[in-house]
Amino acid sequence: MLKLSLKQRAAISVQPFCILLGFFWLTFLYPHRPDLESNVG
Repeated sequence: MLKLSLKQRAAISVQPFCILLGFFWLTFLYPHRPDLESNVG
């Protein structure tokens, strides 16, 4: 097994979280924006 440095470990552990966060934003937060705009207008 390869020995990973702390930075490499952090990058590997953070990457899936960033992808999940982006996916969550696209599916959950983004569709609500037109509703907010139409309510304000």
